[in-house]
Amino acid sequence: KIPVAVVSSNGYYYFLDKDANVIERTDNLENTNNLIRVTNCNMIQNIGENKSEIRQQWQKDAYIKIFNAMHDLKISDKFSSLSLSKENEMYLYTSDGFVINLGDSEDIVSKLAVSNSMRDYVLQQGRTEGRIDVSLPQKPVFANEDNKVLYDPKYQLDMSPLEYERIQQQQNSNP
Repeated sequence: KIPVAVVSSNGYYYFLDKDANVIERTDNLENTNNLIRVTNCNMIQNIGENKSEIRQQWQKDAYIKIFNAMHDLKISDKFSSLSLSKENEMYLYTSDGFVINLGDSEDIVSKLAVSNSMRDYVLQQGRTEGRIDVSLPQKPVFANEDNKVLYDPKYQLDMSPLEYERIQQQQNSNP
């Protein structure tokens, strides 16, 4: 099991794999290298067991969907943190200053693919930082302090329908 994220809760730091399994719990945060920080998420220690897990089931389900989609699309290295504040208000933060509004965790593969290609497109246009809203992946929007630009779908990731369907099936079989 490889840690991909760290959650701070109850005075401890929890290192989690892409399936929300706790790999390690520590009170000293060192060497987080390329781990994604997960915020607005609390952990619980099961009584009588030496096992910790994410307290809210919806957060655990969303975490698993998001991290597995990032892994399948091979884009996890682009993100620095994930906020799971409400079921319909989830945000990813990129390492280079973009905030991505995911909305909820439905159709997460499309949302991540569109946000990634939109980020690349915006960077090519000379814009840095900003907000990418993919809560409706078919109508994504980029905004920064200067303007708002509707996203042109021709810049979506080049993924064959078969590849997209395979990723969707993986997500549905392993929520």
